[in-house]
Amino acid sequence: GDEDALVALEEIGPAPYGDAAELLRAERLTGRYGGLFHRPPNRWRIVLRGLWRGDATPWEIHRIIRANRVSLEAMHAELLGLDLRTSVPRVSVPVCMLLGRHDRHADAKLAEEYFLQLAAPKKTLVWFEESAHNLPFEEPERFNAEVRSCLRAASRRGSRERSRRTRARPRGWR
Repeated sequence: GDEDALVALEEIGPAPYGDAAELLRAERLTGRYGGLFHRPPNRWRIVLRGLWRGDATPWEIHRIIRANRVSLEAMHAELLGLDLRTSVPRVSVPVCMLLGRHDRHADAKLAEEYFLQLAAPKKTLVWFEESAHNLPFEEPERFNAEVRSCLRAASRRGSRERSRRTRARPRGWR
């Protein structure tokens, strides 16, 4: 019940978590209450859709799940020390940030603050009002449409820049 979850969260303590195991434990606990999924999708449907599209084979499913844990364990210490506000205050490419309004796993408000201070040639912030942390699973059609839109916008910008650079070359250059 809820009391067990509260006791477990008190044992783990507040973020940042000391290791990946604590983070994954907190993730499982908060996941029960909408921290990862605002409206949890049917996991079998996700798996079957991925198999149907060729994203994975049946024997790869357990490896994909394990890879998430292994990657998190490998990166956890580095991620604890990462502050994008100071390490990446500006970029020279367009940025498209997609955030779930109900995300409790990664603080969406903190991500929004970073987006607002980030210097970039073009920035787009898209809020998913019906999602938490797992946008592609909660709102897959909209997620795909927004990603396509961001890529098209970046591609158009890149084409214009390539065209300007081409026109600026001296005669005889190709």
